[in-house]
Amino acid sequence: MPFMNTKKASLLIGLAMLAPAVVSAHSTVSPSQSLTSKYETFTLNVPTEKDIPTTAMRLVIPSGLERVTPIVKPGWRINVVKDENENVTEIRWSGGSIPADQKDMFLFSARTPAEPASLIWKVYQTYSDGEIIAWEQDPK
Repeated sequence: MPFMNTKKASLLIGLAMLAPAVVSAHSTVSPSQSLTSKYETFTLNVPTEKDIPTTAMRLVIPSGLERVTPIVKPGWRINVVKDENENVTEIRWSGGSIPADQKDMFLFSARTPAEPASLIWKVYQTYSDGEIIAWEQDPK
């Protein structure tokens, strides 16, 4: 089996959805690492941390990911936002509901960057009262 170039062997994907220290859970994207130039299925994990349901999610796609495609989510409408070059810049899920004290997963596929890179994920969670919680802190 040939050895892979270590530089190309891993792609560090930074998770930028860290919650304040007083919050015990938060929205995250996994996997946290992947190979370069690889088609990967990503999972956005969303807990409902309030006493009311989550009703929408918006995920900003980091630059460098290509061929981003959301996977059908029964009970939710999916809106894909693209830039002038037809690259997906956001995925928005709405019309569904994640009950209080429960969590759900939203899937999408994408090709990882050709060169090693850190990806910063920005997630915006909307609750039934209209409040939007931003999970967009840089993990560094």
